[in-house]
Amino acid sequence: MIQLYNLSKNKIMKPKIKSFIILFITLLIGIAIGFELNGILNRHRFESEQKARSPQGFINFFEDLIKPDTNQKKEIETIILKYHSRLDNIRQDNMQKVSVIIDSMNIELKSKLNKEQSARLDAKLQEMRKFPPPPPNGGPAPDPRWKRGPAPMPEGDRRPIPF
Repeated sequence: MIQLYNLSKNKIMKPKIKSFIILFITLLIGIAIGFELNGILNRHRFESEQKARSPQGFINFFEDLIKPDTNQKKEIETIILKYHSRLDNIRQDNMQKVSVIIDSMNIELKSKLNKEQSARLDAKLQEMRKFPPPPPNGGPAPDPRWKRGPAPMPEGDRRPIPF
């Protein structure tokens, strides 16, 4: 067993201090493991959401749900792809609208803010622009640091999407 030494007197440390150091190190290791596991889970969630946004992921989701037979499969894929395209167009339009609204808000706020507030707002908006929206085809995000996104809804809270 490793003996912990008191550096000033070169004697074995008291059991209370030794126990405290061991508990503290264990706590730090636990926190590090927790952060790493959280990062892994968030990456997994993000990647699965990105796959679901792709045309093939969208098809797979609904085919897994519907379970079409071989006679239905081709026709169902065509219908699903048509609606994927429509939803993707809506998403792109909305992202552009959000950008315009944020720019308008920024212009209107500038006249009401002092220099410090304006600088903080500019810095935050610049930070937000570093994380571009997902690409139009629903593939992986161009910036690997882009890992944000809403948490998935619990199974019972899903509502149908009106078309």
